[in-house]
Amino acid sequence: MPKDTVLLCSKNGKPCTCGSPEKIKKRRRTFFQDYYPLMICSIESFNKIKEMHPKVSHYLTLQTFRPNLILKNVERPFYEDMFDRFDIVNTTTGSRHAFNVFLKCPNCTITNVNVETGTMDEVGILKKLASWRRVDECNPYYSFFGMYTINHEAGYTVKSGEVIDLLSKKCKITDVTPFK
Repeated sequence: MPKDTVLLCSKNGKPCTCGSPEKIKKRRRTFFQDYYPLMICSIESFNKIKEMHPKVSHYLTLQTFRPNLILKNVERPFYEDMFDRFDIVNTTTGSRHAFNVFLKCPNCTITNVNVETGTMDEVGILKKLASWRRVDECNPYYSFFGMYTINHEAGYTVKSGEVIDLLSKKCKITDVTPFK
């Protein structure tokens, strides 16, 4: 991370229920403002959203979703949904840095804001995504984009052009959703 990177956290944490198993009634607490320190997504997934919703694509930018790691040239849109463990590999030195992917990122209303004008689109991308991107059985009425991720090491910088070595997947089928 750059030296001027700042970790946004709350001293007391905040309640977090998204992605928790239903049988666990106690709310977890997190110190991170977005539940986890990193969020990954792919250019292919973002382009699919813009293709599906051309009426909002004029203000929708990748930065709207606030990803930390952006992948390109994945097999298909939303392929990152099935990631479990991966390494980022420096192609020059061969060094590897381990990451785990934990859960899908629920989209908040900030995605409905045109970041250039600061105006809110009342219909916005959230309702449009919810019409076809309901992919979490614990939260069937939420829309999701990106995956919350945790790194296992500190003291290194991820550079553009490094490669992902996908070590394991959560599941094999991601094209089918049980929610209509």
